Amino acid sequence: MEEAFRYTSTVVMRQMQTGGSPWLESPDIVVRLYHDARMAEVVCTRRRQLSGVYQYPNDQMHQPDEKYQLNQFLAEWLNQCLRFGCARESIEVL
Repeated sequence: MEEAFRYTSTVVMRQMQTGGSPWLESPDIVVRLYHDARMAEVVCTRRRQLSGVYQYPNDQMHQPDEKYQLNQFLAEWLNQCLRFGCARESIEVL
């Protein structure tokens, strides 16, 4: 856990794999948890802050709805973890 406050916490989610491909990076996202709303959102990836919406085209070739896509990915990833996964560290959910 990176930060913990009364109403929010910030965690880094990483997928650890053995024998991974050198050209395919594992997901590494920073997620902010809102305890009172029981909600989570992707804040940044690999320490790159995300904007809510990007103009298109842009120099970095971000998709216009990139943050939405990452939040969808987070939802799918968490569902997979609940169904099939295991964690190195346990996290207490309030």
